[in-house]
Amino acid sequence: MWRPPDAVPLADLWSGEAGKRRAARRVWIADRLQDGFDILLFYAMRALPVAGCSGLGARLGRFSLPRFHKTAVARLTANLERLLPEAKAEMRAALMRRNWENQGRLMTEFSVVHRIARDPKRLRIEGGEHAQAAAGLGPVIFMGLHLGNWELIWPALVGLGLHPALNYAPPRSRARHWIARRTRRQAGIDLLPPGMSAVRPALKRLQAGGQVIIFCDEGLHGKIRGPFLGRPAHLDGNLALVARLARLTGAAICPVWTVRDEKDPTRFALTIRPAITLDPGAADMGQLTADVIRLNAEIEPVIRAHLDQWYFLDSAL
Repeated sequence: MWRPPDAVPLADLWSGEAGKRRAARRVWIADRLQDGFDILLFYAMRALPVAGCSGLGARLGRFSLPRFHKTAVARLTANLERLLPEAKAEMRAALMRRNWENQGRLMTEFSVVHRIARDPKRLRIEGGEHAQAAAGLGPVIFMGLHLGNWELIWPALVGLGLHPALNYAPPRSRARHWIARRTRRQAGIDLLPPGMSAVRPALKRLQAGGQVIIFCDEGLHGKIRGPFLGRPAHLDGNLALVARLARLTGAAICPVWTVRDEKDPTRFALTIRPAITLDPGAADMGQLTADVIRLNAEIEPVIRAHLDQWYFLDSAL
């Protein structure tokens, strides 16, 4: 369940309790300064060429992540050792640097993502016919992955004549939440309520023959919930949610993701896989487990092949 953070009264800046003063200084001073910087950066970056904007993000990622996010770096290092046990240390270190760069590019590319999406030289769509064919037959769940720059998924789907709704988790920062919502709404998609509150509206949309986007690779509270990556299958994440919704509504499931070009990181390939169908109707725990194993098999190899571009690589396994 998601709910907005509790309001902190401005008067707490002068409270006699040290804890309240600290919380108020964080919310009313530190957070507002950070919000102002983020919004200023967002608009300033729009004046830059796409390559300059993205390249600056890469430099910021390389600089800030190893210095100010030590816990995330430790988790990323441990994950690479576990997922790539045969790789040399130099290869894992290079992959880690590319992951930092990708995270930095993601932040600054919010300013130019619509320019990237409109440029056929920067965004190549593979499998658009699969999405259109599935949508022509009934409801569709697009099973998204946090690879490359996933903000390109919505304008691409809208450009194919579709009108999906997105289930998403808001960033903690108010400014970044505002930027994300603004960018996504400008792309022409609908936003479902955050967290579990999205389930009922998503169900209604699918029952009406519409489309929703649900991301099935998840990092929740610093821990990777999906894909399974060699761990036992479970029914706690979005893979199980997608399976349940598909069975309840007869929706087709289309995996979708983006990948950066190795030579030019401001060029992307967006892939839409052919639709997966599950038998409609209720399913017992055994059948649902088989469903999530099937869906996991669609996304896990893709993520393993592009660990340097996976957003949740620095969450714990």
